[in-house]
Amino acid sequence: MPEFSVVLFVAEVPEFRAVIGEDLAEAFCGAAAAGAAGGEAALQRCFTALMTRDADVVKTQLDALTQKLSDASTCTWGCLGGLFGTVSFAVRRYR
Repeated sequence: MPEFSVVLFVAEVPEFRAVIGEDLAEAFCGAAAAGAAGGEAALQRCFTALMTRDADVVKTQLDALTQKLSDASTCTWGCLGGLFGTVSFAVRRYR
C-alpha cells in the first residue's frame, strides 16, 4: 500500500495534518484504513490541498515542525528518516 507512509504522516504529524486540512485528513485515513476504493482519490485530494495551500500556512506549520524536530525528545513516531527528507525538501521550497 503506497499510501501507508502518507497515512502515517497524517496520523502522527499534526503539522502535516493542519496543512492538508482536518476533513481531508479524516477522509483519507478512513478510506485507507478500510481499504476503500476511494483511497486513491482521497490521496489525490490531500496532495492537491498540500500543493495549493497558502504559502503562509505551510511556512507556519513547517516552522512548527522544524522546531519540534530540533528537540528529538518530542518525536514519538518511527519515521524520522523520511520525515527529515520531506522537511528538508519543504524548507528549500518555502524559504
